[in-house]
Amino acid sequence: MRTPARSLSLLALVALGCGAPEGDPLPRLLDSLGGEVFVQPYRLPSVQMADQHGRPFDLRTEARGHITFLYFGYVHCPDICPITMATLARALERLEPAEREQVRTVFVGMDPPRDTPEVLAPWLANLDPSFVGLSPTFEELDAILAQLGFRRPPQEYPEEGPYEVAHPGLLFVFTPDRLGRYGYPPDALDADVIATGVRALLNLEWRSRTGVDVQGAAAADPLGQAQVSVYATLVNGGTVADTLLGLSAPGARAGSLHEMVHEGGVMRMQAVPSLVIPAGGRLTLAPGALHGMLEGVSAPPIAGDTLDVSFRLARAGEVVVRVPVLHPADVARGRSEDGQGPHGGH
Repeated sequence: MRTPARSLSLLALVALGCGAPEGDPLPRLLDSLGGEVFVQPYRLPSVQMADQHGRPFDLRTEARGHITFLYFGYVHCPDICPITMATLARALERLEPAEREQVRTVFVGMDPPRDTPEVLAPWLANLDPSFVGLSPTFEELDAILAQLGFRRPPQEYPEEGPYEVAHPGLLFVFTPDRLGRYGYPPDALDADVIATGVRALLNLEWRSRTGVDVQGAAAADPLGQAQVSVYATLVNGGTVADTLLGLSAPGARAGSLHEMVHEGGVMRMQAVPSLVIPAGGRLTLAPGALHGMLEGVSAPPIAGDTLDVSFRLARAGEVVVRVPVLHPADVARGRSEDGQGPHGGH
């Protein structure tokens, strides 16, 4: 069933995403998996914090190349939260060990005062020891939800007495390209259906979707201006071409792609809608040639800072890279020294 994402207890905002390439078998497959297919896929949030055992956990790193189930709930939930997680645990029991290794399950606590690591650890262990539990603060939780286009409704968290917590009802499913393409609402939870869906997704050729790596990324210190140039080499290790559609970063109003055009001894910057990365090839963004541009940056960075830049690709989804900000002269020197100068690698 292809429907917009349900907001349930929370207010859903716009979820940005990209459509599947023409001829892609994925849309038809998604329609057969028994869940709700999102009109626009959700981008997997960037989450970096300790898990229930105190170990560092990076959601986007762990999810790449895996099927990832993401659920927002709370341990003291008397109804749908334990049912959802128990059904998912039973679904994973139906998979072969090799299939299980390609699945990640993350539970995000919506009740910061009570969903502590000490509470999450035994609760999740009783369901499935592979489940990852995160205990964000209110501020961290709001930031995670905002990346998905949700906001937490105001409510009281009394120190004494029981209380309920509003939370999304969907069990989100992110495919190996880290896009949330569908989910299971409470009335669609079925262990056999979920397990069958996992197997079907794993049978697709995802290498072509996840085969792009971003290397040698750097941003130029804008010297106080609100536009930041971004350079990198995108290497496509997949079997089909991919397309760079744009880029973005927190605090930037927009992101765009440009090329420098040389005509009659004059250089001018010209916007380009997208850039193709050939199968087994590379695309280089370099000073004086093709490059990315972050526009309307609210707090211009300086040399020594870093930016979390998202490169949006038609097949591989979003690739988020922590990009160092360098003095403009260091950017030019560094790109020349590694052989990716203004005219190399296109």
